[in-house]
Amino acid sequence: MVAWPVILLAQETNLLLPQGDRLSVQGDEFTFEQEYEEIDGELVLRERALWDGNVTASFGDILVETEHIEALFDGEQVSRLEAGPEVIVTGMDGKARFECHDMVIDFPKAEEEAGVYSGVCTDVRGSYTVSPAEFGYGITETYEVNFTTDVMWLGTDSAILKRPCLSLGDLDNPDLAFDSREIKFDVGTHPLTGNREILRAATSNVSVTIFGNRINLVPFPLRRSFLRITEPGFTFPLPEIGVEKDAGFHIAQSVAYDFVLDPFEVGPQLIFELDLFPWDRSYPELRLEGDLGDYSGEIRTGYRREENWDGYTVPTRAEPEITFRRDMAAIGDSPFGFQLSGFWGHLRDMTTGTDLDRWGYSAIIEHSGIKFDDFSLTGSLVYLDKFYERGHNYSTLESGLRLRYMDSPHWGATLTYSHLSDWGRTPFRFDIPGVREVIGLRQQTRISRRWGAGIDWAWDLLEDDFEHQEYHMTYILDSFQVSFGWDIKDETASIFFGLPGSLK
Repeated sequence: MVAWPVILLAQETNLLLPQGDRLSVQGDEFTFEQEYEEIDGELVLRERALWDGNVTASFGDILVETEHIEALFDGEQVSRLEAGPEVIVTGMDGKARFECHDMVIDFPKAEEEAGVYSGVCTDVRGSYTVSPAEFGYGITETYEVNFTTDVMWLGTDSAILKRPCLSLGDLDNPDLAFDSREIKFDVGTHPLTGNREILRAATSNVSVTIFGNRINLVPFPLRRSFLRITEPGFTFPLPEIGVEKDAGFHIAQSVAYDFVLDPFEVGPQLIFELDLFPWDRSYPELRLEGDLGDYSGEIRTGYRREENWDGYTVPTRAEPEITFRRDMAAIGDSPFGFQLSGFWGHLRDMTTGTDLDRWGYSAIIEHSGIKFDDFSLTGSLVYLDKFYERGHNYSTLESGLRLRYMDSPHWGATLTYSHLSDWGRTPFRFDIPGVREVIGLRQQTRISRRWGAGIDWAWDLLEDDFEHQEYHMTYILDSFQVSFGWDIKDETASIFFGLPGSLK
């Protein structure tokens, strides 16, 4: 074996990756080695480049910072990159950042799939910055998810964390943290922004730690898709907990399972929802929801709660109920959107015994909104036409305006107005709206780092009285928050769980 080392100072090098991609490396000291090794009677040339000092390497949207990097070659192309012992990695347009030990990245040969690489690193500690609004959720805050993991495997379109722990707060002493045997994140291009994002996640054997107490939560696999569903899995949202004047204490819990139907990217979701009243009755309902391009639909069967026109709870059974809709679409180049849906179902009023078929359609027109400074103004029209087995017909037309002011994260307020006209007859009293004209105010205030408060009022202009009058207080922890609400009008109490900063 013969080696010829070449040592240079402050060297910056652009190296060739498969399919023409480039790896840029810079360090205080650079060494290039060529070695000939005899294998089966033939001399094989092995080449290696080493950087020491303040070393940085970049390819694609990955930036690696360390004290030592080695690059191994397969011909003229880099086949492996080794960094360590202490490494800082930044990627996904700066959203992901972590520190680790001894990173190794393998690149494919030229004849293999373009742009594919795989890497591994150990003792990882880092964070990922996420904005729920980018995925269609109505939360404007940006959150930093902190994580640790024993081993992390990296790829162009995925990342796998072994024995990870995740929290929105301090991982050394978290008030709420989740850990599991393994989490796989699928990485891809966001269809709207074009940025690389975490699109979906799959995990198994999930446990939760609350104020230092660890609870084994879910022993089977879970799947969470942020943009689209491509693999099966369960979803468990937090329960809704409250106390109602007529029904007493109750818990509402739903469980969802995501299916895959080739060749569609988006599979249907089966949802089991249970309104549980321990001292009275329970309402189990099963729903199957799905999307196909610009269209969506659902099938509902089982029991659910409806409200009649004077606000009393009506237990209702669907046997079943089917809805099909054309999702909201823009009307030309205008700021208006349009949605059309049709439905059919066999419903039973468990209070009066009314047992009939009901079918109809609805049409919705919405304005995307006018923004000026910290204000936004939106409007909508909703037309609903229902027909019944006995020949009755009942229709409603509702118009609404919504004025929103937001000084995030300290203060926000929303002023709403709606007016409803109706005509015809219906055998179901819960089809008749309880309020015809209402003005509403929702206000939220961040009092301190830990506390928030707000009101949610709705004033019935025809009855000249509150339709509802809720006050709530919110306690904000590092990883989650809890809101306690009390509706004076209905004499009901509720508990809501959410992300920090998104006041109830």
